[in-house]
Amino acid sequence: MPKFSVVTCTLNSEDYILRNIASVNAQNCDHELFEYIVIDGNSSDATLKIISENMPGAKIFNYPPAGISHAMNMGTKHASGEYIIHLHSDDYFADETILKDTAEFLEQNNNPPWIYGQIIYRTDGGNDIGVFPTKKLFRKYSFPLMFFYNYIPHQAVFIRREILEEASGFDMKYNYLMDYALWLKLGSEKIFPMYFDRKCAVYSRRKNQKSHTSNMKDTIKESFMLRRQSGGNSIFCLFAGMFDEFIRYTNRSTVFLSQIKKRIAFANMK
Repeated sequence: MPKFSVVTCTLNSEDYILRNIASVNAQNCDHELFEYIVIDGNSSDATLKIISENMPGAKIFNYPPAGISHAMNMGTKHASGEYIIHLHSDDYFADETILKDTAEFLEQNNNPPWIYGQIIYRTDGGNDIGVFPTKKLFRKYSFPLMFFYNYIPHQAVFIRREILEEASGFDMKYNYLMDYALWLKLGSEKIFPMYFDRKCAVYSRRKNQKSHTSNMKDTIKESFMLRRQSGGNSIFCLFAGMFDEFIRYTNRSTVFLSQIKKRIAFANMK
């Protein structure tokens, strides 16, 4: 079976890192089949103490904060696994059989260059918001479609280490869309992923979390820049950006309505 490198980037994550560690520790495969790599941005809280106490075998590396792309690239630098998954400190595996099931899927499909599955959106309070991607359209890779909309969550991506190295990792000029930039780069080089029909990880929605929507102006600027970098002309890139934002708005509206329905149903039960 292939060996995995689980790369976790941290910075003052004492409030939620334990969920991440527990989900890795709980994997029911041979623990020799994965390594846990922590790239820490010089945390000043109890993050590293919690990691050391709960994951003695963790490989911890400290670097001055230089952006998430830099941290993810440092994870690749120190990784020895055949496949890498980036599971940030506020993310965690969906269940205890993820690595075992992934290893079997990879072997059954001749170890593709990279695969992607689904993530569960969940609030800090433990309420599930939804699953992404949900639409069947996004469960089969299409580079033209990817150009319009990023439907691949990095928390559910397992990618061969040499693919990351040959691509020079994540582009450090992007602060929000570094994963999207990499997916487009790989697609333009015809290094296509395979869809893995599995909920792989949980993405936590926290207050004050750095996200695409919290810095919309910068995100739109980045999305235009990376599409231009991928070969699109200005008008086409503007249109693709508008389509992207429309899908995101539709998704947010769907989630909002879903939450309202759940609250009404809960209130009626009382």
